[in-house]
Amino acid sequence: MSNFSSQFGKSFLTSSQYISSGSNSDSESEVDDYLPESDETSELSEDEDVQLTFVMVEKKKLVNLFSQCPVCSSEASLRENCSGSLLTIHQLCDNDSCRFKRVCKSQEQLSRGTSEGNIAISNAIFMSGSSPAKALKMFKFMGMHVISYAAYMQHQKTFIIPSVDYIYDEEKAACMARVAGHSLTLSGDGRLDAFYPYLTLFIRHENLSKSWCVLRADSPGHSAKYMVYSLMDTTTKSILCCELVQSNETGGSSYMENEGLRRCLASVMQSATVKELVTDRHPQIRKYLRDECPEVKHSFDTWHIAKGIIFIYLSMFPCSM
Repeated sequence: MSNFSSQFGKSFLTSSQYISSGSNSDSESEVDDYLPESDETSELSEDEDVQLTFVMVEKKKLVNLFSQCPVCSSEASLRENCSGSLLTIHQLCDNDSCRFKRVCKSQEQLSRGTSEGNIAISNAIFMSGSSPAKALKMFKFMGMHVISYAAYMQHQKTFIIPSVDYIYDEEKAACMARVAGHSLTLSGDGRLDAFYPYLTLFIRHENLSKSWCVLRADSPGHSAKYMVYSLMDTTTKSILCCELVQSNETGGSSYMENEGLRRCLASVMQSATVKELVTDRHPQIRKYLRDECPEVKHSFDTWHIAKGIIFIYLSMFPCSM
């Protein structure tokens, strides 16, 4: 991944900040020379983080600020252009003896032809789990200039998804480095879903060290499209590995859990050894560990054992409802 993508991933996806690209065009330098310096502001280097903050300003009020030439106070001609939420104003003094001109942008323009505000809109929609069509329609009802649905999909493909992958891989490598060379006791389970769980996977990834019991299944049966299988280190209570499995990769949804475990174990065993694994009583997992991983002690989690005992008890002594 390029340096730009890594900066975007660290900033927008972890702290909603953008690392300044430090672009200096001729038009921007003219504006910076004109704007007065303040004691409360300081120049930021390319390595410093800038907290993005946006305010709602009526377009008419903003354009009026450029109606006069800042040099001779004469009337100025304006040409406006909106690219999503980015407003660009071209100012030209009408005084023939002055003819001062400048170009001002309402946001910083990034290196790939888009602006901070446009990316921030796409990122906010994606990270909040909102419907892009409804969110963009809400902005249009307000009369705000926003990106199109096609632009949102392009931002998601070009910036957001690669940044999610970057942050996830970076955190996963850090987790594996912490357990390298250790003998681990792991617990694993899978989450079934009928929909693509990419965003959910990332949200769970950000809370790996906080919670394990975030797995849930869709309606009972064998109709799931995807499964996310996770392995937790029972000592540190942190998720070491997550694997996304699609049903057509395994020949059916009933085989996804075993395949997810295989992938997770293969990933963990590259850095550490597994002495014990706690899972549910899935028959395919039991056979796989017995035949291919005999050195790993296989244990069943108490919740599934207790649930099985309750079902047996109820079948023997049915309760009248």
